[in-house]
Amino acid sequence: MNDVANRTLLIASYCVMSTNMAIEVIAHPDAKDHSGSIIGLGFCLLILIALIRRISPRLAVAAATLSGLIAVVGAYLIIRFVILRGVGSATAPDLIVKVYFSIVVPVFATRYIVLRERAIRAASSDA
Repeated sequence: MNDVANRTLLIASYCVMSTNMAIEVIAHPDAKDHSGSIIGLGFCLLILIALIRRISPRLAVAAATLSGLIAVVGAYLIIRFVILRGVGSATAPDLIVKVYFSIVVPVFATRYIVLRERAIRAASSDA
């Protein structure tokens, strides 16, 4: 698949995720999980910056690690939800969106960042 298409899809997905988290933080300032939303927004913004700009290798590793952690925790929470509550016709559409944003996007972002850093490192070692 085209690298530009992957990057564009990941950037768009992280923009949507960041926007949703920002709206949640602003709209519900007294929520019990307010600090979690702010931390999640920070993670999304760091990963978004890593996807948009060329950043230092350390920040790229941090972004890839955070993205991987989001995928692992998201998979755990979704599996736990499905086991405890099951999936009905009312919850299936919402669950598909949650799977996309909490597992699929972070896995592809981790893969993209790692492959891009390898390509940059290989190009700099060839020159």
